[in-house]
Amino acid sequence: MSVKDGLLKLWNEIKDCNACPRKRKYIPWAFPERWGVKGFLGDGTVNISELGKTIKIMFVSFRPSTVARSWGEFPDPKSSRSQKISFENARFYYSCLKEYGFENAHLTDIIKCQKPVKAEVTPVELRNCVTKFLSKEIEIVKPDLIVTLGRETSIFMICIQAWLKTDIPQLSLPHYAQRGSDGKKRFREALKGLRDLLKGSKIGN
Repeated sequence: MSVKDGLLKLWNEIKDCNACPRKRKYIPWAFPERWGVKGFLGDGTVNISELGKTIKIMFVSFRPSTVARSWGEFPDPKSSRSQKISFENARFYYSCLKEYGFENAHLTDIIKCQKPVKAEVTPVELRNCVTKFLSKEIEIVKPDLIVTLGRETSIFMICIQAWLKTDIPQLSLPHYAQRGSDGKKRFREALKGLRDLLKGSKIGN
């Protein structure tokens, strides 16, 4: 089975999941294929042409935006202010990934459903998402490097890797949607720095 077929099968499992008690309030969501970026269906392959090799990379966020819509959609730019912000952040994220050659990287969240704004992630939900889905994603994509977005995600992924007994190199970047006038600038610079770092890395094939 190809990586794409494996991910499509996993996505169907995510959509059909009813493990969480309040599942009816949740909306399964994954990064769509848009603007030349593969999103959830990316197989992770990043070409490092300077070295004539490839590296498989998985970008991991903690949970979907609270205004993100269902699979294949980001909020319409003509919608509410919060939806416009989400759309603009998404487009910025994807444009940066494409600019620096990460358009086929695998994009995912630890938590697989969009939840109401004030709804916290429970230990049961975290366990379900990790054991039923994230662990399978890692097996399917087989990343050489996990790139976490934001401090919270980084801490969770360190714990998750210990729990799953995996030892995949992990690197943390600022989140693309962080607040502040220079938030986007920090993310872009960090992503460019990652690209430069990979040129001298021994990771990959």
